[in-house]
Amino acid sequence: MKINDIVKLDDNNEYIIVSKINYENINYYYLADINNFNNVLFLYENKDELKEVSNIELLKKIMPLLYKEAREYLTSCKDNDII
Repeated sequence: MKINDIVKLDDNNEYIIVSKINYENINYYYLADINNFNNVLFLYENKDELKEVSNIELLKKIMPLLYKEAREYLTSCKDNDII
């Protein structure tokens, strides 16, 4: 999965991958519901599943990294690269 991909999760909502980072050998994702950008998720890969990050201290560490990656991605894109 990569930034800008659309994924459908178990809640039957479709999400765009806003950002992806690898932190301490684990892939983390920042997703936004394509129909409600107020509905965001912070997930990590666990084997073949995506699980929600629930550790607040971990969220405090990865959120700035995810936002930085999203900003860098957006500034490197041409207008037609972004949905």
